[in-house]
Amino acid sequence: MRVASGLSPTELLELTDAGAASDSAERGLLLLAAARPDLSADALEGFGLGARDAWVMDLRCATFGDELSGRVACPACATSLAVAISRDEIGLEPGEQGAAVPVWVELDGTVVEARTPDGSALLAAAAQPDVEAARRSLIASCVVQASAASGAIAPLDLPAAVLEAVGEAILAADPGAEVGVPLDCAVCAHRWTPVLDPVLFFWAELHAAGTQLLDDVHQLAAGYGWSEPEVLRLSASRRRRYVDRLLDV
Repeated sequence: MRVASGLSPTELLELTDAGAASDSAERGLLLLAAARPDLSADALEGFGLGARDAWVMDLRCATFGDELSGRVACPACATSLAVAISRDEIGLEPGEQGAAVPVWVELDGTVVEARTPDGSALLAAAAQPDVEAARRSLIASCVVQASAASGAIAPLDLPAAVLEAVGEAILAADPGAEVGVPLDCAVCAHRWTPVLDPVLFFWAELHAAGTQLLDDVHQLAAGYGWSEPEVLRLSASRRRRYVDRLLDV
């Protein structure tokens, strides 16, 4: 199952309005809801991060196409590079099962039952006042229970080495939660693998597209007296041609 169609101009504007004052976790849920309108809010919050991002990427490609274009600075020489990444290079494919995945870790006599983060865990972490509080919130959300020979251990009391092992196990259990895209600098030949955040990337595109749509509506309403629904019903190319005529381009 994949997203049948991308966002219409009206849906795009409504979505960007709804998430204008939201954080990344809230926007992720908004995008997931747009991709899976058949699911309840509770079901959407139960999606693991990798599953959420796969559906967000699917909606993004259905809306803007299967190539992701942007600019990135080389960490070695600071050159600003234009990049184009295909959907196939990213590898995120949506599936029917989106729930968080259980994880078990045993290290130095400590046994931990954990789970990969879901939407509710991300929302709780995003609501914290700083990075350290967000980290602690994620630990509390993802560690189900832990114990050693001496008895039960509170998630936030686990040794650093155990928490590190749990984090590695979580990433292994949900590889789609952190998608790296190998890049080569055309200037200095440095090779690195930045992490792509589908929610941040897609939201930046939506914001830019929404701004352009509002500009088009303003120009055509002022020039021809058309309403917003009338303008948005036009194809993108036809809107552009009318705006160009108004501006004598």
